[in-house]
Amino acid sequence: MLDLIRRRRDALSLTHETIDHLTGWASGYASKVLSPEPLKRLGPQSLGLILGALALGIARIEFVEDPEIAARMRSRWVPRLRPKMRPRRTRGALLNARGQKTVTATTEDNNVETPPELPPEG
Repeated sequence: MLDLIRRRRDALSLTHETIDHLTGWASGYASKVLSPEPLKRLGPQSLGLILGALALGIARIEFVEDPEIAARMRSRWVPRLRPKMRPRRTRGALLNARGQKTVTATTEDNNVETPPELPPEG
């Protein structure tokens, strides 16, 4: 990825000083990040800044399994054990499970039962 960023820098004929200015980095930071043997690494924030300064975007990332490494690592992979999760229960189901009855309200106008208003879940 750094090689692509360096090529874009060269295609635009930008100096490291200009990149420092465009990204808001301290003077000399671009040189530390973009040198052949970088002294600093690009983190998520600095990567976003330099991509923006060079008008670049990430279009696609593809992960593929390396069969050779997978063969070496397979014996070290320990599957995680998770407890069986019960499905989430609604407030009405919880009340019924406790032996409580849900309350319905009637309107005086037309004597029609309507369910009570429940507080929002959150």
